[in-house]
Amino acid sequence: GEYILSFTPLDAKYGIPLVSEGRYFASFFLGYVLFQYRDKIKLRTRTLAAVLVASCLACVLLTGGATLLEGTHNEHFFEYRNPLIFVESAAAFLLFLRIPRLSETLTRVVTHISGNSFGIYLLHAVFLNILHREFQMTAWPAVLGIPAYTLAIFLVTDVLVTLLRKVKGVRYFF
Repeated sequence: GEYILSFTPLDAKYGIPLVSEGRYFASFFLGYVLFQYRDKIKLRTRTLAAVLVASCLACVLLTGGATLLEGTHNEHFFEYRNPLIFVESAAAFLLFLRIPRLSETLTRVVTHISGNSFGIYLLHAVFLNILHREFQMTAWPAVLGIPAYTLAIFLVTDVLVTLLRKVKGVRYFF
């Protein structure tokens, strides 16, 4: 509902943070359900890959189309509440669950990121807001800026969470 209303001039605000930020809870819930029922999901790996590529391509094309129509960069289709983002996330998550045994190095990297994922989730918005406020991303084409932005936020947040997990009284929270 809130995503559909975002295309209109109407402004929907909810006083309860759990409700207004429910899209994030929905992502956690989606991951939990997919993991619990992963053996019952009978989609082929090729089908999941096609869904992932198609939904990513749809977001890119919709963003490009909206940007061209408005004459200014429009990130509307890359917002968390976009249903295509949920489809992309679900397909990517199920694909990752199907990866066979990984190399030892890749296993260590995935284990490190998995261990830091909750802290990254909690703190990435801080760095996202700082970058958004301090840097003009319109200086870069979106095809370069979005991946660079994402990688920078991920790396800075991952390093911070790794350091915070070494602090005795703080590691409990991360």
